[in-house]
Amino acid sequence: MYRILSLLVFGVLLFSCNGGQGGSLGGGSKGGGTYTAPIPPDPNFRETSLLARDYWVFEFYVVPNDREASKAGKGRWYKFKPDGSFESGHWNQVMGSGSWGIGRRNEGTVLHIDSSVDAEDSEFIVQANASGDEMSWVGTSTYEQSGLMLKAIHLLTQPTKEQFGLE
Repeated sequence: MYRILSLLVFGVLLFSCNGGQGGSLGGGSKGGGTYTAPIPPDPNFRETSLLARDYWVFEFYVVPNDREASKAGKGRWYKFKPDGSFESGHWNQVMGSGSWGIGRRNEGTVLHIDSSVDAEDSEFIVQANASGDEMSWVGTSTYEQSGLMLKAIHLLTQPTKEQFGLE
């Protein structure tokens, strides 16, 4: 059993570490890129159950030294599904889909996002507040996102500009 599990993990790592180039293991290609086929995330992480419900919306988004990108990030959202897949968008527009997973490193809990839009592949150190309705996400160096920080909030529905006082 251990050998089978080890081979499965090795296979997933081999195909997920190909930099988004081909070999999508049955994943999709909506958006022009490829992503690894979804695998249900580890249910032993608190963040798994928090993320796999409704919508996570970027309320604050900070890109160092890029004020316009920081403004443009507000209203981005993810809808993570328990099967390891997700949809993403900005306000009322769906922009991509793909697979996601949770892991642990010295820095903390890591959220890995493998998107159908290869430029959207991301990795964040995530931390939730006590109620589980807000999270901080900090970009890692894996996709050259060090310094990127955001506050994501849990919403029951896809966000609208009206909810954020922008219309």
